[in-house]
Amino acid sequence: MPRPALVLRLALLTGLAACFAALALMPERALLIGLTLALLLAGCLWAWPEWWIPLTAVGLIGVAGALAMVWSQRRAPPATGMSPLGAGVGRAIFYGKGYCSSCHTLADHAGGLRGPPLGATQQQPPIGRRAVARAEQLSRARGRPLSPADYLVESLLEPGAFVVDGYRDEMPPAHLPPVRLQPDEIRALVAFLLEQGGDADPAAIELPAAAWPDAALAVDTPAGDLERGKRLYFDLAGPAACAACHPLPAPGRAPQSSALGPDLSRIGGVRGADFLRRSILEPSAQIAGGFDTVQLELLDGTVVVGLNRGGDPSEVRLVRHQDLAAAATGAAAPITGIPRSQIRSRSLQPLSAMPGNYAEILTEEEVRDLVAYLSSLK
Repeated sequence: MPRPALVLRLALLTGLAACFAALALMPERALLIGLTLALLLAGCLWAWPEWWIPLTAVGLIGVAGALAMVWSQRRAPPATGMSPLGAGVGRAIFYGKGYCSSCHTLADHAGGLRGPPLGATQQQPPIGRRAVARAEQLSRARGRPLSPADYLVESLLEPGAFVVDGYRDEMPPAHLPPVRLQPDEIRALVAFLLEQGGDADPAAIELPAAAWPDAALAVDTPAGDLERGKRLYFDLAGPAACAACHPLPAPGRAPQSSALGPDLSRIGGVRGADFLRRSILEPSAQIAGGFDTVQLELLDGTVVVGLNRGGDPSEVRLVRHQDLAAAATGAAAPITGIPRSQIRSRSLQPLSAMPGNYAEILTEEEVRDLVAYLSSLK
């Protein structure tokens, strides 16, 4: 046999062997490998015309196997424990249905400030690496092993079980109404969070079955009039004047939190009607994180009370209570900076800056209307 013909036949056989090996190692590329296999078999039939029957049988079996793998992958969910929702679903839930970005930020996208940042900061690594340290900390404290995925699952289903220092226990459980994420969505969200600086193993994400609510659990539906509630919300001369401290963004613009009250542009997706009603009538029952009232006693004996607006190592910034009236006219309330060197003591007050007399100045019908409008903001 001429040497070129021998080399050609060996190359074709090597290609066939490589295709079958690739089919076993990379089943997700079965269709491409099957097409390559068919071309190599055509070459073999040309090089070995006397072997066309067995070669054709081998080729048909290989192509059929490749097509079967493609079909099974399209019909069956992945074997890794992840849901069949598709890649990137965790990120979509974070910024969408889960409402996570209403209170948390990531490095690649803006978000809220009421919850701890989940991206990398100057003080901490991203949540994927942070979850490893938190899981080790909780494992020692509870005397039983917890994985990073266990910690994040607990943070979503029982957010009050571990509250980060400096933040309030105000996050609603993600599996209950009105957020109501489903098991597959919780797994996808946890995997997305683990990928932020860490390693995501979807097969290791386990959910406690007993914690899941009955599918028939009803969402509390407000009985008020949405349009009347909207007019009451934006009427700065009316009894509620909500928009003075909680301005809503114009259509197509990103939500922004005012200096006086938290952003409510998606509140209906996070809080139920009962919570919203209580927040209107009893605003001090649960004060939103980052909107505390602080009292400062200065070295000269002066007492300053106002809405905490943060600060830096040199000063504390706040909106003094006597300056809050400026917001009722739609003007920006001035922020006062007080040097830390002049402060003798600092304490948080249990009273919200939001007026506590809405039960007296609003009718029951107006309260229901406001709750109906707020519940529609999602």
